[in-house]
Order: sequence, then structure tokens, then C-alpha cells
Amino acid sequence: MSRPPNTALAIGFAFLIPGAGHLMLGRRIQAAVFFLVITLTFAGGMALADFTNVSFARYPFHFLAQVFAGGEMFLALLLTSGLKPTHVPEFLGVNTLDIGLLYTMVAALLNVMVMMHLWNLLIGDEDDAAARRARRHATPPAEQVPAPTSPPEETGA
Repeated sequence: MSRPPNTALAIGFAFLIPGAGHLMLGRRIQAAVFFLVITLTFAGGMALADFTNVSFARYPFHFLAQVFAGGEMFLALLLTSGLKPTHVPEFLGVNTLDIGLLYTMVAALLNVMVMMHLWNLLIGDEDDAAARRARRHATPPAEQVPAPTSPPEETGA
């Protein structure tokens, strides 16, 4: 088995790119799922809010949650910093700005949960990890068949 990655490095990559830490551990499917779910949730929130919802000046409290989206938030801030809201985004008469803000914050908090999962994988409880490994590699117990019994002897008179 390969040596586990440096914990700080793995968490740092997971902060910048959702799922990157899991990819470092060789968990490709988990990494892909985490990346897709978090990125699409964040991008969907940006689209719903007309790409103007990542701004400390306009939404300081929302921004504090969005920071935990890591690299996605910094990229969105860089690409959309010059955009100014010109109208309230709507879809079928519904104000989508608040929904977009919520989606981007949820994506950021999902990223925190993914980093916590990675942390647990990297330095989780050793006794718990040893028990999981033992269960995974244990052979199933053999079926115990009762010993055959001989028929009772008949005593003749």
C-alpha cells in the first residue's frame, strides 16, 4: 500500500478543488462525485443570481460562508468582480438572487463536510480504522454443522 499523503497538503488541495484530497488517496469515484456535486451546486447558484452574488461589499455575511468553497469562490470573485447588478434576477416571477446566494453557501458548506471526511480518513481514530480493516479482511466463519448423532441402540429382551 502506498504511503498516505501529507495531511495538510491533502486538506489544502481539498479546500482549493473539491474532491482533490480524496483523489490523492486514490478514491477516484468519491473525488469525482464530490467535485461534480459541489461545483455544479456552486455554479448553479452563481447562474441563479446572475453571477453577482460573490461580493464582500454587497453580501458580507454570505461571503463569509462562501469563502469555504475555496478555489471556486476565489475564481468566481476574480471573474465576476467587475459585474454590477443591473436588475433583480427572476425566473417565472420568482426572485432567484436569494436562491443563488443559498446555493453558493450550501456548496461551500458541503466542501467543509468533504474536508472533514478527508480528515477522518487521514487521521481518524486508529482503533476504529484497525477494526474496519479487520472486518474487511476477515474470512467469514465456517458453517458449523452439528455432529451426526447415532440412532439410539435398541435393547432386546
